[in-house]
Amino acid sequence: MFWNKRNNDSLPYISMNPFDAEKIINSYGSALSVGTSGIARPESLLPYSKARIKYAYFVYLENIIKQGLLSQEIGDNLVNTYSSLAFFIEDDECDEINNTSKLIKNKTLDYNIPDNKINFDKFKDFTQKYLYLSQEYQKEIYDFILECYKKK
Repeated sequence: MFWNKRNNDSLPYISMNPFDAEKIINSYGSALSVGTSGIARPESLLPYSKARIKYAYFVYLENIIKQGLLSQEIGDNLVNTYSSLAFFIEDDECDEINNTSKLIKNKTLDYNIPDNKINFDKFKDFTQKYLYLSQEYQKEIYDFILECYKKK
């Protein structure tokens, strides 16, 4: 595996400065602003991988905390948008979840149809899983912010 190589000279060193981090976060914010027809968002809207976006948040937050620029409003916005990464899922699954969500919202989901029952179960599983994951992301970013303040 490439990460087990002893000589890492051939591997690209990937670093990120706060300016790059801010650009990534802003690009991600644009993806968040694109309307969807439900709670799930298609992963194809993401400008970078979830991991790269998360990394950008850590770099950016550490920098603005060091500079004393993290206000409550900025912090709340960053925590909320970071935790929203949880709702970006594979496009096919996203469409299925959002279509079921529409049927539930419009009260037109017929549970007697086997496919509807299956889709409802998937929707229920999605909401439980991804709401939990979103809460985990919130905890993750809050913990990082606290850690940064302890180092300050």
